[in-house]
Amino acid sequence: MSGPDLDVFGISIGRLFRFGGLTFNMSSDTDRNLSLGLTYNISIGKIPGQNKLFTNAENQIMNYGTIYARAVDEAGAPVPNAAVFVTGREAPIRTDANGEVLITNIEPYQKAIMSVDEQDVSDFALVPEWNTKKLVLRLGVVRPVEIPFSRLGGIEGYMSASGNGRKYTIYIKDFDGTIVAVKRTDSDGAFIFDGIKYGTYLLEAINSSGQTVAQRQVTIDRSFQTMRTPLDAK
Repeated sequence: MSGPDLDVFGISIGRLFRFGGLTFNMSSDTDRNLSLGLTYNISIGKIPGQNKLFTNAENQIMNYGTIYARAVDEAGAPVPNAAVFVTGREAPIRTDANGEVLITNIEPYQKAIMSVDEQDVSDFALVPEWNTKKLVLRLGVVRPVEIPFSRLGGIEGYMSASGNGRKYTIYIKDFDGTIVAVKRTDSDGAFIFDGIKYGTYLLEAINSSGQTVAQRQVTIDRSFQTMRTPLDAK
């Protein structure tokens, strides 16, 4: 003759820490049997392209898609505190002091949209070279993503010979002749450029006949600057 069925009651509590995840389990039945359990969870993997390991307490990485991203400036220096968003994650994850961030718990084999926000980066001249990237992640594979940042600045100036309604076209060029930006002067001969990568350029003024009437080398190394002397038309 079989004995009576036992009802079992249980509770499980988990918490994530930087060093891993802990889960406490407790169960009891109507025959007053009590069992307790404590589980430690951590995932370990290799950072793609580097001889470094990472640890993650959120899940078993083999069951999800994972992104390892690193934000760097033009010199390869890390960019900390950049906010990285991925579809399926309610809040952004910020890059650490090394410019690195590990994002997991992403559904594999589905399109994931990754975006970057620089609002909390301490150097406000730094801007990501891309804002959105679409990825399809594989199960259990860590996808490396580089987030390049550049410093952007601006410059303003004016033409000295701009009377009688004369207007000029102002070019910013690399020294190999590549046009970086183009603006037209206003009725006062003023012009303004923004969103230009830090560097040294050639500023060139062209009149309405297509003739080059002024040239000057300029260095953009601040978020915004004003030319101290005007461009003089020949």
